[in-house]
Amino acid sequence: MRHASFRLPSIRWHGTVATIICLFLSLAVWADVGRIEAGEGDIRVIGDDGTVKASAVGAGLAGGDSVSTAGDQSWAILRMEDGASFTLRPNTRLHIDKYQYDESNPSNSKSWLNLVKGSLRAITGLIGRQSPSSYALHTPTATIGVRGTDHETTVIDEEQATAHVQAGTYDTVNDGETVMHNEHGDVSIKPGKVGFLQHGGTSAPRMLNYRPAFFDRYRNFDRGHGIVDVLGRIHKSVGNGAFTAHPDLKERLKNEMSRPPEWHKPQAGMRPVQHGAAAGNGQHPWQQQAMQQKARQQRTQQRAGGANEARRAAQVAQARKMANAGKEPADKVGQNYKKRQRKRRKGEKE
Repeated sequence: MRHASFRLPSIRWHGTVATIICLFLSLAVWADVGRIEAGEGDIRVIGDDGTVKASAVGAGLAGGDSVSTAGDQSWAILRMEDGASFTLRPNTRLHIDKYQYDESNPSNSKSWLNLVKGSLRAITGLIGRQSPSSYALHTPTATIGVRGTDHETTVIDEEQATAHVQAGTYDTVNDGETVMHNEHGDVSIKPGKVGFLQHGGTSAPRMLNYRPAFFDRYRNFDRGHGIVDVLGRIHKSVGNGAFTAHPDLKERLKNEMSRPPEWHKPQAGMRPVQHGAAAGNGQHPWQQQAMQQKARQQRTQQRAGGANEARRAAQVAQARKMANAGKEPADKVGQNYKKRQRKRRKGEKE
């Protein structure tokens, strides 16, 4: 009994230590202003002092960091402490000027970002919901504010400009509303509309009566690389490919502290991107399900192929039988069969 009474507190003590350690590690998830939630390709994070920081999926982000995606197939999703997400498309550079969420006094929060180049999709979180005036996305020519928004901003420089696409800042809204402004004026952008401010800064922003094609190309890129799947797990879908913050976002953020982020679904043939350490054989259940589905499709195709072969063999045997019975010359069997096949394909009657 003395031995049992001695070990029981020891077990409780170790359990308490484990709880404290787990709590410490979970809080470390949001110790910085955000983290790299998902990504693929060449992702680079440079600190405010110029040092190159860890850029693996799950790595933390701090105010003053610059995140870039180098290459036509590189992308990254940044998940911020207030639940917002910023999707960096290929060849994009984003500087986090200052990011701070003050739960007790939301008006003290700050979401100050600088899109140096490339294309960004921003889905705001608690800062955008509780204190929209605390959000500002700067570009080389404009500043964009939000009102609880899912919006996409693209910077076209002089080298990228064409006869149909001017150099400047473009912004389109999927849900909510944005305001694009500079010292000459501002314009309010509603869902489905596009605002534009050309480089040079000599005029006010204006609305476009068309949607530039590069927005659709970026949307196709997002779907093809599993980005939309990741955003669907982070945010609430409101239809037409748009997202918004969940009504219970605060509780969701607290729950996220106790578990690592999930994997995104990679495009077929691409290297999987992992969040945190791999477990088991290095495959997430998402990947395992995809591989199992692919194997089932292959088996179905093989069975269909075998059935087709058997059907063709039966047709050849029947043709030979007819030829041997004298119903049709042997040298005409194959030719007539091909003619009938061509007629069926054309929808003609024999």
